[in-house]
Amino acid sequence: MSGHPSRRGSNTGGSMLGKAPLTESQKNDLIDLFELFDTDGGGSLDADEIKIALLTLGFTGVDDDEVEDHVRQLTGDDDEEDGLNKEQFLMLVTEKVSQRSLRKEHKEAFNYMTKDERYLKITDILEIAREKDEDTDDELRNMWSYLDIGSDGYMSEEQFLQLMDDDSKHHL
Repeated sequence: MSGHPSRRGSNTGGSMLGKAPLTESQKNDLIDLFELFDTDGGGSLDADEIKIALLTLGFTGVDDDEVEDHVRQLTGDDDEEDGLNKEQFLMLVTEKVSQRSLRKEHKEAFNYMTKDERYLKITDILEIAREKDEDTDDELRNMWSYLDIGSDGYMSEEQFLQLMDDDSKHHL
């Protein structure tokens, strides 16, 4: 393990705002993992090392493009060769854990709205809005048609999760 400082500054970017902080124990575990995968002792993880570390943490859908995007976002540098330092790696994992938690919350919301059925329908949305005394039926029908769910008028859980994931990326 090298004691030299990072070759670049830490860019927290807007995407890290509002993320739950890691506990000291979690930070220590991640630092240990960082040091384990920092095979050359250079104080940073390259894209391959980041991908393997994320896979080790259970983030199975990680591909090379996603890792490169995270490195660019966290370093503010288009040259990903330097990788991430410890602090940036901790920020990345914090964001990934938050996304995982958000997906779980979205699944729970889908199940609540559908009363544990397989598809969300406009009638589910209308019923919830009436309970909450929210938007008018016409506004909700316009929203539903804007979402362009499909000709059948049903939204699967996967469609809902994708929609919520896309929305979260643009608004959180």
